[in-house]
Amino acid sequence: MKTDRARTELHERLDETLGHDAADTLMGYLPPVGWADVATKQDLEALRVATKKDLELLGADLRADITALRGDIYTEITTLRGDIYAEIAKLRGEMNTGFEALEKKFHTELQSTLRLHLITTVTLVLALVGATRLI
Repeated sequence: MKTDRARTELHERLDETLGHDAADTLMGYLPPVGWADVATKQDLEALRVATKKDLELLGADLRADITALRGDIYTEITTLRGDIYAEIAKLRGEMNTGFEALEKKFHTELQSTLRLHLITTVTLVLALVGATRLI
């Protein structure tokens, strides 16, 4: 490469003229590439401005995305809350129906059991009255 060869020749020439240490020191101050490839303060400032603008746009995009996501989440939570309330109401209705049926069955069985006990008791009393008359 022309640049590498030119740098080597310059280093050799400086080594002959100034000595090895001074040649190394001076070559260390030169950029490893051509001067056209070295960034200037203006280049860095333009890059800083462009980067700042990119970050501001990215920040605006992120804020918009977060706002939209927040709205979506709120909508989903509201929908889920409605679904949960509907399911709770349905469950309460089913439980009330079940309890009413259970209470009706309990009363029916209780009446039947009480009737049976009453018949048994009356029969026993009549049997005892009949038995005491025979004595």
